[in-house]
Amino acid sequence: MHPRGSYRSPFSRSRARRVFTLAGMAATVAALAGCETDSFIDPSITGRWEQTPTVVPVLDRLAAVEGPVNQGIERSQIKPEDLIPEIEAYRLGPGDLVEVEIQDLFGDQRPERFEREIDARGFLEVPQIPPVYVDNATAEAAQQRIAQSLRDAKILENANVTVVVRTRRRLTYNVLGGVGQPGVYQIRRPDYRLLEALSEAGRFAETVEYVYVIRQIPLSDVVTGRGRPAVQPDAAPAKPATGTPGGPPAPGKGGENLLDLIDELSKPKDGKAAPTVFSNEPAAGSAAAVQPASKPPIDLVDDRPVGTNPASGSGSGGWQFVNGQWVQTAGGTPGDAAQAGTGAGSGGQRPSDLLTQRVIEVPLAPLLAGSAAHNIVIRPGDVIRVPSASEGLVYMGGQVNRPGPYTLPAVGKLTLTRAVVSAGGLGSLAIPERVDIIRFVGPDRQAMVRVNLRAIEEGTQPDILLKADDRVNVGSNFWAFPLAVVRQGLRASYGFGFILDRNFGFDVFGPQNQGTGGF
Repeated sequence: MHPRGSYRSPFSRSRARRVFTLAGMAATVAALAGCETDSFIDPSITGRWEQTPTVVPVLDRLAAVEGPVNQGIERSQIKPEDLIPEIEAYRLGPGDLVEVEIQDLFGDQRPERFEREIDARGFLEVPQIPPVYVDNATAEAAQQRIAQSLRDAKILENANVTVVVRTRRRLTYNVLGGVGQPGVYQIRRPDYRLLEALSEAGRFAETVEYVYVIRQIPLSDVVTGRGRPAVQPDAAPAKPATGTPGGPPAPGKGGENLLDLIDELSKPKDGKAAPTVFSNEPAAGSAAAVQPASKPPIDLVDDRPVGTNPASGSGSGGWQFVNGQWVQTAGGTPGDAAQAGTGAGSGGQRPSDLLTQRVIEVPLAPLLAGSAAHNIVIRPGDVIRVPSASEGLVYMGGQVNRPGPYTLPAVGKLTLTRAVVSAGGLGSLAIPERVDIIRFVGPDRQAMVRVNLRAIEEGTQPDILLKADDRVNVGSNFWAFPLAVVRQGLRASYGFGFILDRNFGFDVFGPQNQGTGGF
């Protein structure tokens, strides 16, 4: 006899066991569902899978191994003056084709017409007179210069000259990069905009982010060649008309030039140039020479102190806005700055020191959407660069399911996570924390950077934009294989059955009839 309350039937014990088993299974399922478990001892499973949305940036450069983009080149944003057309008379330049008409040139009472191309030095060949310098002159000024040359040559006293520009080489711009028809194009009117310029060059990739307009800004006439020539080629220079602006004044009594005499007497004894009565420019070395004449057309960013050369660190001065243009002081003296501005006595100033340029960065998406604030005016000499669409291969290797080369998409961007998906995902032995990106950082060297793919997938680190010739190597570690063995050993077959070794079949099912095809 069992004591009262101490006996429990086998039926009640089995029922309690079943209840506890079912409760444990339900608790396990609830725990797995509530915790949103990502994987079962499988480190290759990555992802965020959270209810709260997040925004993570995408890196286009690996700052640890790559230097700043376009090092030494400053990109400029759009300024209000870039949207305003400049309407002014066209100035002749080398390569322009002009038609010259001279009335009664050969004394036959009829106009003489001929076409000439301005040579590289800025001179125009005219019959019977020396070449006429017309660079940077308007058509009206060129007519006056030709008429003056005819008068000086005693051919026509009051020549009737007409100059018509047929080909305007200076009113051109260049388009290069990822366009259908790169080349040189004509600016048809002053209000010629960037969107029209791009349409002239044919098809281009609309997926690029920015279009760049490279605009050169000469800081001295030495670069543009607009300085007044010393002598005419193969002949004495044609003298301007007497009493005209820029020409010699009328001779005084006794053949002496009174104004020249005044200029000679007013010249300083130290030999420096004195101001002339026909020029508003102050003398080099004077106090007025170093004062800004007007607002600079462009702000130069130059933090170097005066007397610092950008290449060697010494021997050259800083930039100053003198007489309406930017010049670089030689040795840091204001007098040398004025000399650099005039192009005389610059001591072999390099053209690169007298020229600067703006790289205007224009976002392509709002431009194509019709934003007037981004449709800037194209100036003569502008170079429009349209970046090409991404081309090349990315190489996936290591613990991915489909290693090999993959082509960068023509439309869209290929990031690290998208490249892994394209390669079939991570392999069973992959460790997401051990991913190497190998990237070329020079013509003959490459850099390796280790990234955490799990953190990228979880949204705690930014994704990385892949470039042409990048190689992604997904690594493993010592514990990856043992974990894979455990995972494979715990697989559940269909129907929750089991596999029985045939050597133990007789022990379980007993002797079988050999004639019926048993064990």
